[in-house]
Amino acid sequence: LNANGGFAYVGMFWFRFWRFGYWVDVVVDDRLPTEGGHLSFVHSSDRNEFWSALLEKAYAKLVGSYDALRGGTTSEGMEDFTGGMCEMIDLGVSAPENLFNIMNRAHSRCSLLACSIDANPSEIEADGPLGLIKGHAYSITDVRTFRERGGKHIQMVRLRNPWGNDREWSGPWSDKSEEWSRISPEERMRIGLTFENDGEFWMAFEDFKRYFSRLEMCHLSPEFENVETKGGGKKRKWEMTRHEGEWLRNSTAGGCLNNRDTFHMNPQIRVSVVDADEDDDDPTGTIVVGLLQKGMREKRQDPFSIGYCIYPFPKGAPVNALLTKEFFRRTQMAARSIYANTREVCGRHKLMPGDYVIVPSTFQPNEEAKFLLRIFSERPYTASELDDQITCGVDPIAPLPSMPKDEEMIAKLRSAFDAIAGESGDIEAEDLRNILNRVFENKGIHNFTEEAFVFTHILLSHLLINSSILVGESFEGFSLETARSMVALMDVDTSGTLGFEEFQTLWYELRLWLTIFKEADSANAGRLRTYDLRTVLSDTGISISNDIFKAIVCRYAHNGVIVFDDFILLLVRLITVFSKFKENLDNRGGNRATFNVDVVCFNA
Repeated sequence: LNANGGFAYVGMFWFRFWRFGYWVDVVVDDRLPTEGGHLSFVHSSDRNEFWSALLEKAYAKLVGSYDALRGGTTSEGMEDFTGGMCEMIDLGVSAPENLFNIMNRAHSRCSLLACSIDANPSEIEADGPLGLIKGHAYSITDVRTFRERGGKHIQMVRLRNPWGNDREWSGPWSDKSEEWSRISPEERMRIGLTFENDGEFWMAFEDFKRYFSRLEMCHLSPEFENVETKGGGKKRKWEMTRHEGEWLRNSTAGGCLNNRDTFHMNPQIRVSVVDADEDDDDPTGTIVVGLLQKGMREKRQDPFSIGYCIYPFPKGAPVNALLTKEFFRRTQMAARSIYANTREVCGRHKLMPGDYVIVPSTFQPNEEAKFLLRIFSERPYTASELDDQITCGVDPIAPLPSMPKDEEMIAKLRSAFDAIAGESGDIEAEDLRNILNRVFENKGIHNFTEEAFVFTHILLSHLLINSSILVGESFEGFSLETARSMVALMDVDTSGTLGFEEFQTLWYELRLWLTIFKEADSANAGRLRTYDLRTVLSDTGISISNDIFKAIVCRYAHNGVIVFDDFILLLVRLITVFSKFKENLDNRGGNRATFNVDVVCFNA
């Protein structure tokens, strides 16, 4: 503070920007880039005015550099300065039939409206029809219906040229045109009509649609509480929800609907359209959906082509489970956006009240980015991301094959096992690995029998193994880590070894897991595609959440596939974790378990 009690100038300026769902404070000093004694970038016509250059510096700091500010669209700036969501609508013959109602409702909810006339690069800010300017942004300051003296109503739009001079519309309803004689003094007073060379003018709505090419609307989020509405009436706000997510390679980046095998892997957002719009005879409700990809400008990376599809949510389907590949193959979508390589794709959709699921995606699969999905509506609604519940030991979706266990085969298996285990009657992890590798690499699946299994182990020291037909071409045997995990799963007496009963149980489980794996591995390559993993796990009675699935793909998959050894290691570890969890469930019920440090260390 200075001597007068005010703040002394210290050359520091504080700005606040909206950044992907959050407000971020940016502080800069008063040092600005110059060249030849002039500001290098944004500047005012008044050489003593610096707020625009300081704002630009703070914005550049936010995104990383001045160079990162190159290119982009006006909607990016409107969103980053207001936190709103921008919607673009083509005018002319492409304009929606209810455009005036859309604009009127948006304006009543304090949305920022702007428009422009398309122009070639050589025509930017060139003279257009009837005083309008091509390639120039106009703001829309009012949307109203006038009542003429004869009782006829006419739809009108008020616009402003930011130059603030006499460059205004000169057609019908321009300043002091003869059309105004049809409006009574009372009606003029109601709309606050003035005629000045201030860049502001009225146009008939039909002329507005005819002469302008594009409308941009920036819908402010509900957090704006102090925005005045036209006429001083009751403030109305948009209802909004947002969902942050990411597309990960081979996990949640399934690509667009062209990729039938992977599209279902994309995030799925369930939304309820609960009621029809206000003041509308149409029974449908409106939602405005914006899908924004994060951080591309900071990474100097061109944005991916992104978009979304909307499907009706199936009646009776559980709200805590993902929709399957088969659902998307047989169900017709209710709406969709375009796919565009812009920071944000936005669309307006009129839907019958009910439940829907929104699937955001990149156009190509395996393109990684974080995204923000925002949904605006006139009525309150509910929305949430679909996810599978984490379960183990539930009934599998597909019927499991039967595994015969006749006494004669068990006796032969015991004899072979005893021959290998010796006097101790147990085998260690290394022995287990060697046995399983000899067996799983030796015979074709169609010739694999209990007799062959026993015979293989009796003649173990005499076999020369050079084939991997059983599991697949890429199978290189089980690792010692996998063998140790199998021992830990079946070792109920914590001896570090397997007795015959424990080995017998493991063997039948392995045969079952192999059968399920081979059904998904139609190419007999010994690899499981990640987009089939959740279905395969469901066949074994295991259901995992989105976050667990992402972690599994990161740890066990390589280039979108999981080999048989890693698949077995994954299954064994999941079953082990679930077993220990169930052993320590809280008495209070629910999916909570209590572990002391001894249990945690013992199972590490």
